[in-house]
Amino acid sequence: MKKSWLLLLLISSMFSAVTNAQTETRFGIQLAPTFSWLTTDYGDIGSNGSNLGFAMAIKADMFFAEKAAFSFGLGLGLNQGGRLLHNNPGDYFFNSELSENILHALPELSDIRYKVNYIQVPLSLKILTDEILQLRDMRFSVDAPIFTLGLRNKAFADITGLSGVQGFEDNFYKEIVSKDVNPLDLSWGFGIGMEYNLSGTSRDGTSLLVGLTYAQSIFDITKNDGSRIVDGLIEEENSSATRHNINIVVGMAF
Repeated sequence: MKKSWLLLLLISSMFSAVTNAQTETRFGIQLAPTFSWLTTDYGDIGSNGSNLGFAMAIKADMFFAEKAAFSFGLGLGLNQGGRLLHNNPGDYFFNSELSENILHALPELSDIRYKVNYIQVPLSLKILTDEILQLRDMRFSVDAPIFTLGLRNKAFADITGLSGVQGFEDNFYKEIVSKDVNPLDLSWGFGIGMEYNLSGTSRDGTSLLVGLTYAQSIFDITKNDGSRIVDGLIEEENSSATRHNINIVVGMAF
């Protein structure tokens, strides 16, 4: 809880600085293929694969100094998540209405791929370098920290590893599990990038942007209302799942 309040205080301070500073603003659009995966703090639930997704955002850089700006935007993150291998049987989607009731009693070694769509609001501090002497139209940037508030839209799950298991005829795909994924997501991260000025100046002209960002969720992305069976005993499923993202960013600023 203390960590949550500190993060909220830091984000609100950044917003306050944006509104109070004398700024120049440039706008842009960014697109990014994304690679995401999940990890947990429970040894019997392991990371078992990544998702290829897509993100897009409309962004604004509000300069409060010649080479420094607060950057914020509005966008979408699609097919975010990853695969988790569950070594224990259990009911991992207690709140969801699944296509078959038997999916509330998954066997051991069930493989679940989460595929979550978010509405995202990113906020970051951007620092720019001088233009490179040999290439006067190019310069580098660092975004750190990057905080992204995510509002869950739809969440799906592919449940595999069931073929040949007694009681299951086949695997199941695109089960709707939104009720078992937290509606709010907050992540932190950082990014590096390069800007190439196409016209005008680097602050009020048109620039091509390319970059690489990393982010990870701060809070558990799942609700943990389900249960699992360990050594024959039913216990609460209270593992914490963290999402990690690497995004390859391409965009324009103008």
